[in-house]
Amino acid sequence: VWRTGANSATTIQVSEDVLVEGQPLPAATYSLHTIPGEKEWTLIFNKDANQWGSYSYDAAKDAVRVKVTPVPGPAQEWMQFRFEDPTINSARVVLAWENVQVPFTIKNQTDTNTKVVGMLRDMVAKAKPDEWQPYYRGANYLVQNRLYMDEAAGWGTPPIRYWVDADEASRRLAILDARYVGIGVHGGGRRVDLDFSAEPEAAALTR
Repeated sequence: VWRTGANSATTIQVSEDVLVEGQPLPAATYSLHTIPGEKEWTLIFNKDANQWGSYSYDAAKDAVRVKVTPVPGPAQEWMQFRFEDPTINSARVVLAWENVQVPFTIKNQTDTNTKVVGMLRDMVAKAKPDEWQPYYRGANYLVQNRLYMDEAAGWGTPPIRYWVDADEASRRLAILDARYVGIGVHGGGRRVDLDFSAEPEAAALTR
């Protein structure tokens, strides 16, 4: 077992439950150890994060072991860990040293959009009658990620009447423009009364 670094054990921290090469790994900080091989490496995530190298390594404290395939790479004098091809849900980690690269994938166990949309729905459900911010933030997230566009349009037209300035009204109506065409902002005053009806197309602005 190799300490995969120098001095204190190399550690990796995950803030939520993830999958490492398809194997579940709970949120925590782990020491990282490896068993190198010519055609296969074993990556070891150990629950004892505070140890010196691998001298006190205890296999009984392993959280997960995964096997990965090394690939040739350009010369790398100092050992390096890189995060490549990041997405909203995953990233590929590459251990690079000398002429070898050892890639492995870390992925969220719960889809990020699924989790965030659930939080947004809960936030909107708990919003007070005079609060526009939860509707706006929720609709903005859905539009930016092209999710549940009908729901985004509904959040963009909450059944309330509130005062906003013209610039803010423009930003909110832009949310609707992503789903409904032909909605515009009228009135150049410093403040406008924004009154939405049930149908987004009928949204009206008055001085």
